[in-house]
Amino acid sequence: MSGFIAPDTGVEYDIFGKGTSGPMAKEFDTEIIAEIPIESSIREGGDTGQPITFVAPTSESSKRYLAAAESVWATIEAVNAAGGATNESVQPTTPPGVSACSV
Repeated sequence: MSGFIAPDTGVEYDIFGKGTSGPMAKEFDTEIIAEIPIESSIREGGDTGQPITFVAPTSESSKRYLAAAESVWATIEAVNAAGGATNESVQPTTPPGVSACSV
């Protein structure tokens, strides 16, 4: 989560701080694909088992989920166009050569 959108004003507040994800993404040689805020629609949809993209498709969170999905899809298309990827090329490592999953 990247912040909180107040239901009465629509203002986004950085309740979790800002700028802490970037250094970690860099350390793991990856990128941040989305910063999705908490908003009431997420809870409401969760209570009924419906995703925010269905409950509130025009909400800021829905727009950011869509942008994230489009970014992931574009990356998949680019990797496939370049001949695909091996498991080694997609596993995060830190330090190089050591799987982040086994640290």
